[in-house]
Amino acid sequence: MPIRHAQQRSSSEQQSDIIAFLRQSSTYPDYPEVEVHETHGAMIFLAGDYAYKIKRAVDFGYMDYSTLEKRRRMVEAELRLNRVHAPNLYLGAVPITREADGHLALNGSGSPIEWAVRMRRFSQADLLGSRVKSGAVSSELLHQVADAIVLAHQRSEVFSSRDAYASLATTLTSLTTHLSDLSG
Repeated sequence: MPIRHAQQRSSSEQQSDIIAFLRQSSTYPDYPEVEVHETHGAMIFLAGDYAYKIKRAVDFGYMDYSTLEKRRRMVEAELRLNRVHAPNLYLGAVPITREADGHLALNGSGSPIEWAVRMRRFSQADLLGSRVKSGAVSSELLHQVADAIVLAHQRSEVFSSRDAYASLATTLTSLTTHLSDLSG
């Protein structure tokens, strides 16, 4: 069933059309099955050898994906940061477009209405959490993970201005408030 454009809708309402489109196996002609994973800030659509990850149109204060432009920038930032450690996994940014006839397309020629990170799919058994649950975590693997974290921190940009500290304090306050609201 085609998904058509509706006038004057909020970001989250428009995104529900996009989510429905990405859930359809017809969106990925070569892959009849779509598996969906959801977090509070993203949705990942697994189809065949690939994964497409979109940011949810949300604003939690500490995480603001409320506009298309903010989501596009965060998709680009995710690619830039993660390609350093997994260049074969992170393939690029893909627009979800509204075509001239009103239909949605993945990487179409119409105007972008959403952005997705396109990744190479990997086995869920390869996730660190899955390995821990199955008992497949060796001390060698833990040392490799620790070394990768140290290296990432060594390569990270250092912020030393007062603005950076103020921004961090604001983020921590917002996060603490949000988590407190969730538990109370």
